[in-house]
Amino acid sequence: RLELRGARVDYHDPFFPVMPLTRDHADLAGRKSIPIAAEALAGYDAAVVTTDHSDVDYALVAGQVPLVFDSRNVFDGRGIAIDRSRLVKV
Repeated sequence: RLELRGARVDYHDPFFPVMPLTRDHADLAGRKSIPIAAEALAGYDAAVVTTDHSDVDYALVAGQVPLVFDSRNVFDGRGIAIDRSRLVKV
């Protein structure tokens, strides 16, 4: 839905480098996971954390992305500092 409104939507998942074909989301098949890097993250308006992976640098995300939606409590759970006005717990 966001893309239909003109947003650019990407994902990062070390366990799914390429989205497989699924019955419910066939339109996402073949989409590639992007690497997490400071210069890339700085270009996003927001990030949504939906899975708590141990090898993701969430401190880097907190430092680069202006608005973070955290559905897994990774920032508080790991003691990662982030301005509370930029963090939305969902």
